[in-house]
Amino acid sequence: AVRLTSQLGFLIEEKTRLAISKNSVLIKNVSWERIRDELLKIIASDHPDDGILFLHNTGLLHYILPELEICFTVPQKSPKRHHIYDVGMHSVMALKHCPSKNPITRLATLLHDVGKTKTFKKDLQTNIITFYNHEVVGTWMVEKIADRLRLSNKDKERLVRLVKYHQFTVSEIQTDKAVRRFIREVGKEYLPDMLDLRTGDRIGSGAKPSSWRYELFKKRLVEVQKEPFKVTDLKINGNDIMKELKIKPGPQVGKILNRIFNQVINQKVKNQRKDLIELIDSSSTITLVN
Repeated sequence: AVRLTSQLGFLIEEKTRLAISKNSVLIKNVSWERIRDELLKIIASDHPDDGILFLHNTGLLHYILPELEICFTVPQKSPKRHHIYDVGMHSVMALKHCPSKNPITRLATLLHDVGKTKTFKKDLQTNIITFYNHEVVGTWMVEKIADRLRLSNKDKERLVRLVKYHQFTVSEIQTDKAVRRFIREVGKEYLPDMLDLRTGDRIGSGAKPSSWRYELFKKRLVEVQKEPFKVTDLKINGNDIMKELKIKPGPQVGKILNRIFNQVINQKVKNQRKDLIELIDSSSTITLVN
């Protein structure tokens, strides 16, 4: 019933809603595989926020995602903070505004702040609320949720990765090295999902969809990805090393490649074949062999 309501935008008749609330405990008799399938369909629907709120209001969420249910009791509005909702409602609003159509990315958006329930602290003098390291706590919480929902290993990895790194910093003074580290941690394949989660997170907090810093960060992600991220991204390989230096296969070849790679990522030389061949032939590189 909830899934159809979310997909089609229907309203559930009052007597039916009351019956669902009264018998919500019976969902414990349903297999987790079936619950997972229906939950993901709700999340992937055109009205996922309505579906989750219906689960919350009927008591079903308590049995399906108790970690999220508790979030509705955790406030986060405080001085010098941008949030306008409690953690639970913020999570639902973030889901509503997440641009991604991928149900696992949407699930990560819905669950990205579950760690706040265990890291809540309020300064009694300033009334400022903090949730330090909530993404760390949230990571192991969603690992357990993924196992409970019987998610595939691939879906679990996506869910956990997005929650773990969702609290990333956006700053105009970040170095290319810091941006590369962020890309490596998140994974290139998950970058679009992470940006979609951040968009939902921003709007769900009452902020604008974007900012000049955020737009600059997205442009830098594109630019930095044009650079090599691993040795195999270099425009040369071990065969080139052996040919130019007239040496046989061995650990020295790998050492030279790694040294050249470090010079490329430190922007001391461009990742162009001609430039790298010249670097191989230079005396400074030959010294590395000894």
